[in-house]
Amino acid sequence: MNSSTDCLASPLFLVAAMAATACSGSVSINGGSGAGGHDVTIVHVTAAQASASSGDAASVGGAGGSVGTGGDDATSSVGVGGVNTSAGVGGVDTSVGVGGDPTVCDPANLDHDSNNCGACGHSCLGGDCKAAMCQSTILMYDGGQPWDIGLYGNDVYWLNTDGRVQRITKQGSDLKLYAFSLIDPFALKVDGGGVFWSYYVGGISVEGRPLEGGVTTVYGALDLAAGVLGLDDKYVYWSSVNPAQTVATLMKTPRAGGPQTPVFPAPIQTGYIGSDAGYLYWIDGSTPGGLRRALTDTGPVENLVDGPEMYNIAFDQDHVYWVYAGTYVNGSWVGTEIRRVLKTGGAPETVVKIPTFANSIAVDGTDVYWASYDGLSINRVNKQGGPIVKLAYAANPRALAIDDEAVYWVEPTGGVLGKIAK
Repeated sequence: MNSSTDCLASPLFLVAAMAATACSGSVSINGGSGAGGHDVTIVHVTAAQASASSGDAASVGGAGGSVGTGGDDATSSVGVGGVNTSAGVGGVDTSVGVGGDPTVCDPANLDHDSNNCGACGHSCLGGDCKAAMCQSTILMYDGGQPWDIGLYGNDVYWLNTDGRVQRITKQGSDLKLYAFSLIDPFALKVDGGGVFWSYYVGGISVEGRPLEGGVTTVYGALDLAAGVLGLDDKYVYWSSVNPAQTVATLMKTPRAGGPQTPVFPAPIQTGYIGSDAGYLYWIDGSTPGGLRRALTDTGPVENLVDGPEMYNIAFDQDHVYWVYAGTYVNGSWVGTEIRRVLKTGGAPETVVKIPTFANSIAVDGTDVYWASYDGLSINRVNKQGGPIVKLAYAANPRALAIDDEAVYWVEPTGGVLGKIAK
């Protein structure tokens, strides 16, 4: 097995005691077993987590097994879906190609060639190819409950409810620590200017630090109840509530830190703040509720859509997307849809009716993606309609993010950071 102990190689990454928790004995493993009809490749796992989760139904798909450190298949196994599966480094490469050259596409091998899965040139990005479908990869299998996720460049960032903010490359290496011992962290944003998070401590604090390291900046003062995050190229946004819990305001602070300025009055239930093309968007969770927007510097507030039970925000060039939860009946949502409206307003339209609630959504040029906690899955559908495609099994996924090649998500159950090629 290949060990990795470089989590704190830079002064950015805090204390040695945290290294023992997050990285000591960590190994890279290729291989995995079926879970819900999908094979899983586990790339990064801590020995402590693997040992702690042996036979634990709360871990990845009910994981069982152990991780060896001797470097051969006989001593290394990680169970997924309750099955112990040999997973040594240096196993057989399933990428085949023509004449043994994995760079050359052979149409006869599209059902199992991980470099050309289902179509020539469609790489599974480190996952296996099975029945012409790419299989998912676990980039990180660790302790804690990963709760939110963000992407920038070649890195994946995530926030754990145990108080850590971390990143790892999209290939599953170079684990880094940004913050720890946060009290009840709950939201994360990342872009070229830094990584930002919210957490409860007395009130709620909004903080951030540069991607390359440096001083942590407080954007939401501790004497304010600062809520969910939004970012644009000038400001960090959040919602604040006065101590009496009667008045709420959308606030902003310059990216470099400085004065905290009210932007617009807002309902106490403000959530899911997003920014796009000079506008700030947010969901009003009060009655009757709705989707609002305003120019970030001048206003006024526009009511794009009125209605209850709206969650999440995503954008493409022309539209704003959200989840309509439907009606809560006997412990579950019925009639859930993903909807959209033109950024300039108009009649909302249904993109797709989905069988279970969508915890998180993302949009690219052609498709809408969502994570379904109830449905144990990562899914997509074409924005113009068509069948729902289940991309991957996932044990209670909470949040997802996409780039041009893959979908990434976090699963609080089992401490999983997952990935699958689009």
